[in-house]
Amino acid sequence: MPPVFNPGRQPLRDLPTAICLACQWEAVAAKPGNVHRSADFADIGLLDFLHSAVAVSNTARQWLARWSDQDNGQPPTFGQFVFEAVQSTRQLTRSNTNLGICLLLGPLAEAWVKRFEPIGTSQVGPADSMGSGTLNQAMFQAWRQQTQALINSASVEQTQLIYSAIGLAKPGGMGTVPEADVAAADALQSSDTVAQVMRLAVDRDSIAAEYVSGYSITFEKTVPSMAGLLSSGCGLQWTIIGTYLRLLADQPDTLIARKVGWDRAREISVWARQLADEFFPHSLKDWASDDREVACEQSLADFDFALRSDGNRLNPGTTADLIAAGLFVAAMGGIISTPVCW
Repeated sequence: MPPVFNPGRQPLRDLPTAICLACQWEAVAAKPGNVHRSADFADIGLLDFLHSAVAVSNTARQWLARWSDQDNGQPPTFGQFVFEAVQSTRQLTRSNTNLGICLLLGPLAEAWVKRFEPIGTSQVGPADSMGSGTLNQAMFQAWRQQTQALINSASVEQTQLIYSAIGLAKPGGMGTVPEADVAAADALQSSDTVAQVMRLAVDRDSIAAEYVSGYSITFEKTVPSMAGLLSSGCGLQWTIIGTYLRLLADQPDTLIARKVGWDRAREISVWARQLADEFFPHSLKDWASDDREVACEQSLADFDFALRSDGNRLNPGTTADLIAAGLFVAAMGGIISTPVCW
């Protein structure tokens, strides 16, 4: 029997829990080239990612009340949340596991609380993804608008907090840039707002592109893909893998591009596109048909082996971060509900 997705269940509307589960689902799923429950890297393993999920969730729990406080004259900002989440993570892990995830979740989480928590999540309404075939567009549009407004109004002080988080996480492949370089945080000008520095990075980093575009990948690609795959009978793991391949096919992973160049990143995207077209076409109606799962597992194993062949420099880490953000939005929006069918 194929997995059954039941849209009648209640959405998971506790924000810290949704953050924790989204990070853990992303980490455990067998996405080629990444750490998952069957494969670690030499310097970092699944346990590090599971611990990281708890760290970010705990930070969100501490910030939830502060974001909800309408009488707070100087409400906390997502920049502070990003820094504290990374700081908490580094107390539990050996190296950077979730900087990109924290950067993506910070504005989304603050925007959700400010847009929906004051009126009560019961008034938000579930995302109508399986009934009429469309998402609750009004809810998601309101969430996107609130998120973009927070980013656009974020000052240079938030940029400094984000740069401090980057310095603490020490991500790979950063290099240097002529303007607003993260290694020169002390030289930032008042004009170096979050929106401005992200615009400078948009061509070399998909997370920066999300900040600039109002999370176009998350809301226009990732979440709709997850909804469609769930409706086709995919369990959550295959939904994650299929969406991951689709995203990687559409956009070369910017972490890979920074490490080994755009040509190699594009080659990997071509391979991902072949797998996505074969096993997760947008016309997919029944995941369980044609022994799809067995054939897919072998092809994924070959892809995974190739991505691990160069000291993990071919790890599509930014695409994995985008998946975590999409899972959080899908969980809060009612597209994914618990208990999940893995």
